[in-house]
Amino acid sequence: MMASIPSLSPSWSRPRRVVGIRQPIERRAQAKGKTLSLFADDPQWGEYRFAALVTDLTVPAVEIWRLYRGRADCENRIKELQYDFAADSFC
Repeated sequence: MMASIPSLSPSWSRPRRVVGIRQPIERRAQAKGKTLSLFADDPQWGEYRFAALVTDLTVPAVEIWRLYRGRADCENRIKELQYDFAADSFC
């Protein structure tokens, strides 16, 4: 389940959207996000992982989630190239 809320902070140069994501833990054991400690004992909310994305994209919330999900592992790949394949020594 996803929700998109437009928001404006005084430090932002333009409005941004906050896309909230809730994923059932049993459906995705490796779901990214946190189990909120505020709801850890609650039988209804303790079974979900939560995440939030802040963006200025105007596409639907599902498309934002798919775009960011595809880029989520890129930092691990960069570290792998640097440390395992010594790619940081190239120009």
